[in-house]
Amino acid sequence: MMQAAASTALRNLWRQRTLVGTTLLLGAIILLLLLLVFGLRHAADQTLQSLEQRAEFSLLLREPYNTFEAQALQSGLNQIGVESEIYPAETWEGVAIPPRMRVTFRDLEAVEPAFEQLKNPRYDQVVGDWNEAEEGGFVTVVMRMLEIRSFLDSLSFWLSVLFSIGGGVLTSNTFALLLYARRDEVAVSQLVGAEPLAIALPFVVEGVLLGLGATVLSGVILVVLLVQVTALPGATMLPYIIDTIIVPLGLVAGLVAGLGALLAVRRYLRATPL
Repeated sequence: MMQAAASTALRNLWRQRTLVGTTLLLGAIILLLLLLVFGLRHAADQTLQSLEQRAEFSLLLREPYNTFEAQALQSGLNQIGVESEIYPAETWEGVAIPPRMRVTFRDLEAVEPAFEQLKNPRYDQVVGDWNEAEEGGFVTVVMRMLEIRSFLDSLSFWLSVLFSIGGGVLTSNTFALLLYARRDEVAVSQLVGAEPLAIALPFVVEGVLLGLGATVLSGVILVVLLVQVTALPGATMLPYIIDTIIVPLGLVAGLVAGLGALLAVRRYLRATPL
């Protein structure tokens, strides 16, 4: 039954191929922009994670320092996901190097609580003179990285909402025109007593096929674009989009297009009662 419905829907779409082709292309452009946003967000996130793994901060310890309090400090840092390592005092080419601690952040969100712990008066017998300027420079860089991540997350979300609404409006307007072109068929269905759902079903199937077709077309355009434009991080974006994004996006696009078609049919039937 579904195969027959899909076959009928394809024939109906082919009859209005000029309008359908334009809608398909516009839908593919919308989805292409969305794929680019998701891909660039993933590439940026990978870059931030790479920087995150190398985010380190070194500080001098007192000489001598309280070993018990130093272990307590390391334990507290470890509880918030921060790794630390203490290097003993040493001499290098005649230069005395005091003991120091290297702090490595696995999550940039832990920078602020880690610094609060390092500056806790309890550890004054461990931590040497605190370099406020060095702390400020490090925190500034970290905050900018977190702002970039937050901005990309917000951008992805709002563009997804915007493009979903735009796709629904585009599909609804397209099917309003298709309904007008096939108004005689709809009128006959009404005359023979067909239920509104039965009248709407073929158009909904056509909408789902349009959404899926636009997704496939956007994926093809994206592959060509990433191959041709070497400035884009295609090696990072393409596997992520293929493995994670394209299938859910196709399902969502089909759902949005199907709902757009359903709304268009409902409006048409209300406006043209027998």
